[in-house]
Amino acid sequence: MYSSVKGSPLGLIGLARRAGMVEQGVFLTRRALSQGRASLVLMARDGSEIQKEKISRVLRHKSVPVITWGTCEDLGAILGGGSVTALAVTDRGMAKRMIDELPGQSESKCVTNSARSGK
Repeated sequence: MYSSVKGSPLGLIGLARRAGMVEQGVFLTRRALSQGRASLVLMARDGSEIQKEKISRVLRHKSVPVITWGTCEDLGAILGGGSVTALAVTDRGMAKRMIDELPGQSESKCVTNSARSGK
C-alpha cells in the first residue's frame, strides 16, 4: 500500500490524512476552497474532466497551489479507500512540504485570482 512509504511524498499524503489535514473528494475539496481552508489541491491526472472543472471554477477565485499527480486509483489507495479525483490539504505547513517534495513527480501550477494579484 502506498501510505506505508515513510519519508516520501506518498507517505506525506497518508500522514496528512491520518492527522485530519485532508478533505478528500470533489465536494469536500470545493467546500474547503470556498471556506478558505485549502492550502493545496491535488488532482488526479485521469479524473473526470467534469469533476475537475467543478474544482477549477472555485479555484479561479482563489490563490491556492494545484498539483496534478497520479491517478484516481493512486490517490484512493494512499487515502485508504476507493477512487479519488481530488483532495485538499488544509494545513499550511503540510501543504508546503508536499509542494516541496511532489513537483519532481507531478505537473505543478499555481492558480491565482488576477484581481487579487493586481493583473
